[in-house]
Parts: sequence; structure tokens; C-alpha cells
Amino acid sequence: MDESKKMGDAESDLLETLRAFSELKIKGTFFVLGSLLEEHPNILPEILKNGHEVGMHAYNHDMHQSIDAFKADTLKGLRVFRELGHSPKGYRHPYFNISTQKMDVLNEYFEYDASLVPSLPIPGHYGSPFASTKPFQYRGLIELPLSVFPYLKLPAATGWYLRNLGYKYVNAMLSHSLKKSGVAVLCLHTWEFTLKPALRRVPKHVFKKTGEPMKELLTEIVEHHINKGVKFITCHQHTSVVKSTLYNH
Repeated sequence: MDESKKMGDAESDLLETLRAFSELKIKGTFFVLGSLLEEHPNILPEILKNGHEVGMHAYNHDMHQSIDAFKADTLKGLRVFRELGHSPKGYRHPYFNISTQKMDVLNEYFEYDASLVPSLPIPGHYGSPFASTKPFQYRGLIELPLSVFPYLKLPAATGWYLRNLGYKYVNAMLSHSLKKSGVAVLCLHTWEFTLKPALRRVPKHVFKKTGEPMKELLTEIVEHHINKGVKFITCHQHTSVVKSTLYNH
């Protein structure tokens, strides 16, 4: 039996994602929930041994509306990571629900945050249209915004857009972002790399083109940009570049 069939969904999703990244010879940052690590602690070394970065994606996958609840969740998640011998450098908020008050909290524990989406609020639960589209420093914290279409500020940098609106839409955004600022940030989920069956009461677009179609779409994106000399790096590597640029000006 294939090893992934013996494992839980989270682990099999991860293995497929790591396999795809290995075949494409790219590195990335995996933002992992503390609660998931409690259930599947072997996820952490599996990612790290493949040369990727592991950041924190909160403890619970929640909106964390109150600052007190957010800080408690952050500390709980960090405790899980540290008990496993890892101190994450970066954070990404569930649903990208970041605020300056939350950034004040993150500034105490992380080098960078990657939760800001400087776009129109489409599909409705995230988007900060007046935020900077370029990396910036907030107190001691480096903010790495998700890439959006310049000027129009339309969102495009997640797997949903790649699977539903296609290669040309996402690639145009990435190309514009790279041309304008020299960097592009793309957010994907590991569950997108395994085939997901349709579920009752779940819109078809949610799991559209998961599994092999997703791998093919990512391959097309990666090969296009590698042929143009683009390097795929982790968020922490990106943070180091941003710090160097900020401190040398």
C-alpha cells in the first residue's frame, strides 16, 4: 500500500505537496496550525528535512476577533512549536484577518507577518484596498503582503484563483507584480494537491481542479517564471532581502 494511504488526510496532502515541490525543485514556506502539529507532530520534521521553512498559522483556525483571544492563541501555538524544538520566524493569520493591533502582538514574537491582502475585499472576508502592496516594516515586524493586481488591486494570489480563473489570470498578476516590485507572493494550500471529492452543500468551485490538475497548473507557473530567471524562495529569505533593502537606504 502507498505510504500516503496509511496516513491521515493532512499528512497525505503534505506528502503530495512536498513531492510536487521536489519535482519542480522549488522551496516554500509552510504555515502550520499548532493544533495540527499536536495531532501530527511528524509533519514538522517532514517539511524541514525537505529544505522548506515552517511558519505558524495560529493554533486554531479562527478569526480571533478579540486581541486577548488572539494573543492567547498565539502563545498556545508557539508553545506547541517550541516543545517540538522549532521557533517559527513568521506568521500567517487564518483568513488573512490581520490588524495593526494584532501586528503589535506579533512584533513581540516573530520577525515577519504574511497576512496582509492589499486588495478589494473579494470574496468578501478579506482585503485591505488601501494597504501597501509592497513589503514594509511595522515597528520591528516585516510585513509581506500577498501579491495583487497593481492599480486595480484585484486578488489573484491563491490556489482558488489558479484553479478557477486559470493560469493566464494568475500568471498575469505574478508577472505584473514581479515587474513592478521585483517580488510576487503566492499562497497555496496542501489539500489542493490531492483530489477532493464533491461534497453536498459545498459549492463545486471550492474543490475544482484539485489533485493532478492543480499540480499541472503550478508546473506551468513555475516553469514559465524559472525560464525568465525568477527564483523561488521562502518567506524568511524574502524577509532578509527586505531588511537589507530597508536598512541600506
